[in-house]
Amino acid sequence: MARKFDPDLSETRRKQILAATARCVLRKGFHQTSMQDICAEAAMSPGGVYRYFEGKEAIIVAMAEEERRDNQEIIDELKQTKDPVGSLRVIFFELLKFFADESHGRLALELHAEGARNKNVWDLLARNERELKEALIAALDRGQKARKITPDLPSPALAQVMLAMIDGLCARAILDPDYKPVALASAIDAFVVGLLQPRA
Repeated sequence: MARKFDPDLSETRRKQILAATARCVLRKGFHQTSMQDICAEAAMSPGGVYRYFEGKEAIIVAMAEEERRDNQEIIDELKQTKDPVGSLRVIFFELLKFFADESHGRLALELHAEGARNKNVWDLLARNERELKEALIAALDRGQKARKITPDLPSPALAQVMLAMIDGLCARAILDPDYKPVALASAIDAFVVGLLQPRA
């Protein structure tokens, strides 16, 4: 009798493989990580892994899709908020906590480095960036129309500065061994408010 498809088990196995790949990549990089490495790290047979992914590139693409899911929480908040400044303050605080684990930043950099060599991955990462930037610009536009955000600076420029801040927080968490992102929460909060608040 054929075994019934279990969507919960399928998702669990898929996440198991992605998590195993992430650990391998943090040790060896995408290029040096083999399917054999991934199978061993996931404690699964090659057949078990290939049941969910056709190969390493399919796993890398899935990791880029996971980044999109992470971004979606931010995008949803930006689309729904009636207080863009308040939401952005919360978003930056959550990102600070996220980057407190430098492995998150290292994995993001590895993924983008792989994107520079792989057009399929790059296209997905570019889409992720575009969707986040568009949602951020729209939220800033609403804030400017409601006179909660300075109209003196165009929303696309404000969005680019804020995205650059996120990239910088990610990079500093990797480059500086003394970097403690959460300890900077008050400074980042003051910067965000100072950048966005209407001028007197």
